[in-house]
Amino acid sequence: MKFLDRLGVDKSSFIDLFSACLGCGAKVQEAGSKLIVKSRRWSVDLKRGEIGFGDDAPRTIWYIGSEANASRTWLWGYENINRLDERLLTLARDVRDFGLRHGLEELSTLKLALSAEINGHALSAIACGLSQEPVCYYRCPHAGGAVFVAFAAGECVSSDGTIKLSMDARGLISLARDYIGAFRLNHAVFIKALLLRNGTKFSEAAGKIVANFKNDALFSFDNLGRLSEVEFAV
Repeated sequence: MKFLDRLGVDKSSFIDLFSACLGCGAKVQEAGSKLIVKSRRWSVDLKRGEIGFGDDAPRTIWYIGSEANASRTWLWGYENINRLDERLLTLARDVRDFGLRHGLEELSTLKLALSAEINGHALSAIACGLSQEPVCYYRCPHAGGAVFVAFAAGECVSSDGTIKLSMDARGLISLARDYIGAFRLNHAVFIKALLLRNGTKFSEAAGKIVANFKNDALFSFDNLGRLSEVEFAV
């Protein structure tokens, strides 16, 4: 979680935290889909604490929480109402403890109403971002909703914590614009998180971020903090 300090994130802001975790996790999640899941059949065994993809050996999981279709609610896994092995709940409980320390009710309230901003994908992205090791999450749908679990994804990340398949400037900018268009984010925090995970050095000054690609990319923001322009150094 040191990356939050490196990004200067307000840990009491749900939007800032989500932006940072999504930025750091987006390409890891994408790599996990390509390298681990591979669009194959899956099976999860909550009693054994494992998930399997295709014919690969099962992977150990952490239980994050669940969505219920009928009540349109999210239920964090940390209270263990399903009587799972306590080991499966360590990640969810770390998230709860973080929420309690920083006054984030979205992380420390057991049951939440589902919305565009509060849902299994967003909360699982935060859980993965707060993990002490590289992890991906997976949505396991069932007749009444879905459970969300996390599994280790060390093969997607280099030893220094950056993604193995780094993006060039145009790839990162395209990804940033796609996510900014799809989610309510702190644009600057999200872009800095993308750069940090990409292993791209950057600097900040007066509402701008300069990213040190082969040709520097200059991200400019308006007075509301929204990304307004991206320019390349000549």
